[in-house]
Amino acid sequence: MPHDEKDYRESFHILDFLESQGKTLTILTNDFRVSLLPAKFRNKAIGFAITEVSKLNLPTHKLTERLQEKLFDVVIDLNREENLFYSYIANVVKSKIRIGFKKRKADTYYNFLVDGSDINSAKSYNNFLNCIKMF
Repeated sequence: MPHDEKDYRESFHILDFLESQGKTLTILTNDFRVSLLPAKFRNKAIGFAITEVSKLNLPTHKLTERLQEKLFDVVIDLNREENLFYSYIANVVKSKIRIGFKKRKADTYYNFLVDGSDINSAKSYNNFLNCIKMF
């Protein structure tokens, strides 16, 4: 889930779409934000504590190990702005497909990029949704 508060709420309709397509979701977000998710998604969330983020803005070894135990078909980073923590996690988990927004060095982390440069976050997430609907 996005780190930015406004983007966080704007991205809920992507979760709704994925669920409506019968996709199994695992949502990664701060532990204090799990309660902000719509009720139907809260049991699908992995919350991480602020203590699981290192001084270098990377996940701690404990969080990395916890995530590496899981296997994912696709990883989607919904952060429109560059965030090393989430970019790192997108690459540490086992997945062949990594989707994210275009940002600095994004082609290093993701193999499918979506343009999210629009100032209006709702429009960016609608564009993102339209892109994944093609598949």
